[in-house]
Amino acid sequence: MRRAGFVLFTILSLTSVVSEASAPAGQWWNGLYGLRKEIAVTTGASAVQIGHTVGFTQDTASLISGSQLRSDGKDWRVVWWNSGSSTWVELDRHVTYGTWNTASTKTWFKLKAAISASSTDTNYYVYYNYASESTTPPQALTNVYNPPTDANTEVLWYAKDGTGTTLTDSSGNARHRTLPSGWGWSSSSNYGTGFTMPNENSDKRVDSGFTPGVEQDWTVEMWVKITDNDFGADTNDATFWHTWRWGGFTQGVTWSDSSRIYSDMNCGNCRSPNTGYSLNTTYHLAVTYDSTTNDFTVGGLR
Repeated sequence: MRRAGFVLFTILSLTSVVSEASAPAGQWWNGLYGLRKEIAVTTGASAVQIGHTVGFTQDTASLISGSQLRSDGKDWRVVWWNSGSSTWVELDRHVTYGTWNTASTKTWFKLKAAISASSTDTNYYVYYNYASESTTPPQALTNVYNPPTDANTEVLWYAKDGTGTTLTDSSGNARHRTLPSGWGWSSSSNYGTGFTMPNENSDKRVDSGFTPGVEQDWTVEMWVKITDNDFGADTNDATFWHTWRWGGFTQGVTWSDSSRIYSDMNCGNCRSPNTGYSLNTTYHLAVTYDSTTNDFTVGGLR
């Protein structure tokens, strides 16, 4: 068994760090695995909470060509050393579509412990080099990305499919959808893969398949990155996320060429965040409907 260097993933920039202890010498997760790399997770001026999704980049093409890693990735395992109980825990991990067997493979997982500001946690490792591995690594998306599901989750699209036209629902309700023609995939989102929508004057949409009652509260959250708001002479705005319809109303989230993101109910009751957006910037957007007041708000643009 050999330790083969380390991989550094920096969450935020910093000038100095305090290193948290890694696994003691002689501690090895699985004796069938010949190699491992330490994953040093480094914070900046702010602490990071438990459950935060982080990722690291590694050249898997060289490992595969050097017969140190299986080409199917079954022996690519992310493991955490629990220093409190002196035990190993294998973590769910997800590899960004299209990056496997390349010089820049991106692997994602969730932190098992909070990390204080200006610190580095070196209790995470990626193990590999087990040619006879036949089992599939744990890779449930709900254990890798946020938000997780709960009893109230109706639809959860992580948009990690990366190819084809299927948008897989991870809520457990099987509300899988087909992307409209012209829509595609990109690996430039905050957490790897996301789907893309062309800038066109059309009524293409993805319907959630869930219709709440008029007296039912609900919230929609999403990450949005707008790269072009020039909608041409025929339209001043474009709706990119139709969610539910009931009673003749359509709930959607729209961006406009006046640099506003808003939500509308046939736009008879439009709501916008307090600030406009900037192109090529990723924003978290939340839309909440309050059935008591028959109104809704748009927030979380940041």
